[in-house]
Amino acid sequence: MNISLLASSFILVVSASAAAGVRPQVDLSLQATTAPVPFVPGGRGTVTLTVHNAGPDTAGATIPNLDTIVVFENEFIITTQPPPFWLLTQGVGCIIDTYVSDPLPNGDIALVYIFYFDPIAAGESRVCTYDIEFYPSTRDSFATHWFVTSSNDDDTDPSNNRVDYVFQAPAASIPAVSWQGLIALGFCLLLIGWIWRGRMA
Repeated sequence: MNISLLASSFILVVSASAAAGVRPQVDLSLQATTAPVPFVPGGRGTVTLTVHNAGPDTAGATIPNLDTIVVFENEFIITTQPPPFWLLTQGVGCIIDTYVSDPLPNGDIALVYIFYFDPIAAGESRVCTYDIEFYPSTRDSFATHWFVTSSNDDDTDPSNNRVDYVFQAPAASIPAVSWQGLIALGFCLLLIGWIWRGRMA
């Protein structure tokens, strides 16, 4: 599944019910941060999404009581492995939906997280935070992205609607050596030196 196709389908379905007339002019942009960095396999993290509307009109206000400002996260293929993380709680500042696809033509199954925001006045922002937990098997860095759209508005600058992000894996740890181990290592180095000196004599 292509996330852009899912977003396009959503826009077409909701836009069909929009009232006739001039569509509001908005400029949505998106920022994303995570903590902690790097993440901890099997540990918890927090994601913060910030959607800003530079205006000049209010975004998402065309149809009352309908969340038309939507952020789609990149799909995770879960056919043979779990996603890198799962949601621990619902979002604060947005509504989160989890979409699992039917089998795709190639047999894969995809999971997509979808975030719904209330209308945003010109010059204002809305922030959504949610907690996740990483699977213990998630040990390598992995990439994702988020994409924001407002289905019944004209976004005058779509170039700032997407944020690409890489979850950083922890660096490989170097095992700690005890003081007894350091003494034994030093003794071995001295012994190697004596043997080498004897052979060179």
